[in-house]
Amino acid sequence: MEVDGRLVRLTLREFHLLRTLVEHEGKVLERRELLERNGAPEDAASLRVIDTHVKSIRRKLGRARACIETVRGVGYRFSADELRGLR
Repeated sequence: MEVDGRLVRLTLREFHLLRTLVEHEGKVLERRELLERNGAPEDAASLRVIDTHVKSIRRKLGRARACIETVRGVGYRFSADELRGLR
């Protein structure tokens, strides 16, 4: 994947998480749902791991990080509208 002309390297788990968010653009996905869709076991620690992965993805995306919105107390939403604003 490229952002601002540079290659962004994601781990396999980060890639699957980002792909899931992109496939459901505009929909808020709960942390539990993100775990289920990516085949991870669900427990309190796993729910926090989602936050850690999203933080890492955002850091790697640079200016494009705004495309992943945190919906406090619920989960995350992907918005391609944020990407269009970067052009």
